[in-house]
Order: sequence, then structure tokens, then C-alpha cells
Amino acid sequence: MISLKEALEEVKKNFLDLYGENITDIRLEEIDNRDIDDSYQLTVSFLMPEKNLPTSLGATLAVATRPYSRLYKRVSINREDGTIINIKIYKDE
Repeated sequence: MISLKEALEEVKKNFLDLYGENITDIRLEEIDNRDIDDSYQLTVSFLMPEKNLPTSLGATLAVATRPYSRLYKRVSINREDGTIINIKIYKDE
């Protein structure tokens, strides 16, 4: 059985592999284990550089002040071996 800290480290490692080295500030946002007892249910967020660059000057200035987007993901991790069961887009429920 892995600890919650080990599970989060596994998520961080996998997110860097999946999304690339340009993501930063990976954070644990929520822990929710009421649905499945044999897995950790985590909400994790990270910063990703903005891909859609604007063409107007005003929009360019807006992106310059906020060049990253924070993305949120729901992750299920097997408590026994630390494998990721699934990753879903976070939706406020």
C-alpha cells in the first residue's frame, strides 16, 4: 500500500510525462475517497503556458499579464501499487 504522499509524487511524475516539462506549480487541491475505498481520488491542478496567442494589441497585453492557464484534473490512483486508474477533466459537481 502506498501513502498519499507517494501517490501524489506518482501523479506529478506522470503529468510531466503526459503534458511535458513546461507545466509548473503542480498542486494537490482535493482528496475525496468516499466513492472507492481501494483508490485515492484526487483533484490536482497545474499551470500550462497559454497556447492561443492573440493577434490584437489589447489581447496581447491581457495574455502578457496572464501567460499561463491553471488546469484541474480528477485522478484516481490505485492504493496498492500507485498506478493511475484514470484522469478526468475536473468539473465542479
